[in-house]
Amino acid sequence: MQQLYNSDLLDIYCSQCCKKVNLLNDLEARLRNLKANSPNRKISSTAFGRQLFQANHGVFDSSQGSSTEDLFTDSIDSCDLDITEKVSYLEKKVTELESDSLANSDLKSKLKQENTHLVHRVHELEEQVKDAETKAAETLGEEMKRHREAYSKMERERNTEIDLLCCR
Repeated sequence: MQQLYNSDLLDIYCSQCCKKVNLLNDLEARLRNLKANSPNRKISSTAFGRQLFQANHGVFDSSQGSSTEDLFTDSIDSCDLDITEKVSYLEKKVTELESDSLANSDLKSKLKQENTHLVHRVHELEEQVKDAETKAAETLGEEMKRHREAYSKMERERNTEIDLLCCR
């Protein structure tokens, strides 16, 4: 039945797609065969129970024969479920890691931006300190000049008064 269905579908595809579909079907069949004949294959307790149940019904019902492929179908389904669960878990983990990476990237970007802002602010403050030091030095120089001039003027006036007092 499935073969007939597959052949009807293959009539719809182009020859290139048909080859790829056939290749995919062959690969699926080989994978099922490898899973069924794997020496390291472990079956779940549920699958084992189903196999026993089917085997017992096969003994009592002669019209229902059980082949080794039927016995391992449940195990393959169980493996598929396990793989599906693992893939789902890994997809969730990847999504979490991507969101964490994005959050870290955003945080890193914000920190870099804040650091740049702070560095610019430090440079501005250093320039302000240099300007204040320069202005203070200029003010000090002007004050010293005024004091020297005032001292010189007082010194001259004193000398003039001494000369006047001496001449009298």
